[in-house]
Amino acid sequence: MLSSGEKQLVIILLTALIQEDKHFVLFMDEPENSLHTDWQEKLIENIRSLNNNAQIIIATHSPSIVLDG
Repeated sequence: MLSSGEKQLVIILLTALIQEDKHFVLFMDEPENSLHTDWQEKLIENIRSLNNNAQIIIATHSPSIVLDG
C-alpha cells in the first residue's frame, strides 16, 4: 500500500541500516525519481543518521539533494 517514493525511501534507508555501522559504498542513480522534495532534502542526512560510515555516490539532477546533502 506504499507509494513508489515511499518504497524507494524504505529500501534506501534499510540498506544503510542493515550495514550496522560498517564502511560501505552506496551507489544511487537519480534517487529523486518518485521522492517528494522534502524527502530529497533530507535523504543524505537520514542515511548518515543510520550509518555515518557510508560513502554515498549519487547521480542526480536534483538541487534539493545536492545543496542540502
